[in-house]
Amino acid sequence: MMLGKIGSTPVIGLPGYPLAAQTVLREFAVPLLEAWGLAPVPKYPVKARLATPLASDLGFDEFVPVSVGRIGNRYWGMKLTGISPGGT
Repeated sequence: MMLGKIGSTPVIGLPGYPLAAQTVLREFAVPLLEAWGLAPVPKYPVKARLATPLASDLGFDEFVPVSVGRIGNRYWGMKLTGISPGGT
């Protein structure tokens, strides 16, 4: 990530990998912009059940982007393909 200023304009550089860019936005850029007085980003938390099992290495936190949809009264999450570290 890159943080700088051109004249009086703040500039944030994001990594090219989609999950890394999403993480930088969530962990650094959004809190910084909120601290500068911008309105907080609305959050819409939902509890979803995974439609397929996910395998991860023990002892590591892993952020996995999912697409969430509702069927009846239950929310389901499906891992997004093509942007995980393994490329699947």
